[in-house]
Amino acid sequence: MRRRPLAVAVFIVLTASAAGSAQATFPGSSGPIVFRADDFDTGLAGPLMRMEADGSDVTEINGRHAYFSDFTADGERIAIDIIQSDLDTHIATLSPDGSGFRFITSGRGVHDSPSWSPHGGRLVFNFSPERLDHPDFETRLWTIRANGAHARPLPMNDRGFDVEPKFSPDGRWIAFDRLRFPDGGFTQATFIVSMEGHRVRRLTPWHLDAEHPTWSPDSEWILFNTSPNGAIQAIRPNGEDRHTIRPATAGQGGHKPWYSPEGDRIVFMCENQGTLPQPPKDYNQDICVMDANGENVENITETEGLYENYPAWGPAAE
Repeated sequence: MRRRPLAVAVFIVLTASAAGSAQATFPGSSGPIVFRADDFDTGLAGPLMRMEADGSDVTEINGRHAYFSDFTADGERIAIDIIQSDLDTHIATLSPDGSGFRFITSGRGVHDSPSWSPHGGRLVFNFSPERLDHPDFETRLWTIRANGAHARPLPMNDRGFDVEPKFSPDGRWIAFDRLRFPDGGFTQATFIVSMEGHRVRRLTPWHLDAEHPTWSPDSEWILFNTSPNGAIQAIRPNGEDRHTIRPATAGQGGHKPWYSPEGDRIVFMCENQGTLPQPPKDYNQDICVMDANGENVENITETEGLYENYPAWGPAAE
């Protein structure tokens, strides 16, 4: 199966049982890629791993179960979200070598999908005061200072079940996904809101099921994949020029796309289901990179039976 955002995945599982990564790519020299491996038995993602852009020098930098990651513009810190045994989820930051780990949120509730502001002074994330198993679980967009102080909701004229916010590198916008559950179903669309809040605009049609939006380093494009098949598309922040970079095909899907800091390549989770109605017997997930135009796809992990996911491409540390 292809993974949805943490909050959505758990929400759907809990609802079914009861009845039923976005971030900005800041411009700079391309540095390491971080990722995790999925455990389908537990629903958790494994330790945070770092590797070079060619897939070499794979190193574990944090062993906690978490999901999405985001680098600061200078490449000096990474923000991650961590799920606790009581289903609270918190945001922590650490250095790319794994040192300097510290939590910046606390208390009851879900704090996840962190994204750094361009200057590194604040983060935006989605928050719910209720845990994932609560019937009223629904997330809103919040911001917090990098030291954990002054957490507050982002003022928005129009709010919904909002997830995976991503600051644009130019500091003007925040991209995010909004979820709806019409007639017991599920759909989602990509939106943007001005960095100070208030102005909200939907970019993609609901039927497209766009998910995991991320920004190009020049803030000219928002990258995302369609669900569940995994076509990778891009769109302008004004909603124009939407086009497919890499189509989903039978046996080929792409998810959680992320530009390199130099803007010339894209990293993504690649899997071998795509438009097939069911996963193949040898279903697998890897981390792939390709040119920004969708050509020259290269699998840089290619590990049988290990489901790599949640890639993020950081700038080289200054």
